Amino acid sequence: MDMVRAYRHPSSVGDFEIRQEHVFDGVFWFAYGCGERLGRYATAQVAVDEVSSGGCDWPGVVNPGDLGISDDLSDWTPIRA
Repeated sequence: MDMVRAYRHPSSVGDFEIRQEHVFDGVFWFAYGCGERLGRYATAQVAVDEVSSGGCDWPGVVNPGDLGISDDLSDWTPIRA
């Protein structure tokens, strides 16, 4: 069975993604918006919470918390490896 390695959620400024990645100090979930890395998190749900609330590092003018992005992980489209 393939495991979920990422989640995607559309918005008016482009897709947001939460991706599981292996880095030098472990396995983490990274949030991306419009091609920019927004932060590193211990779980996919924590990443979703941060993106949906606007609590992540956002380099753009728009706060992701103002885009109506769901804080419910089940509303995000799973991407399986």
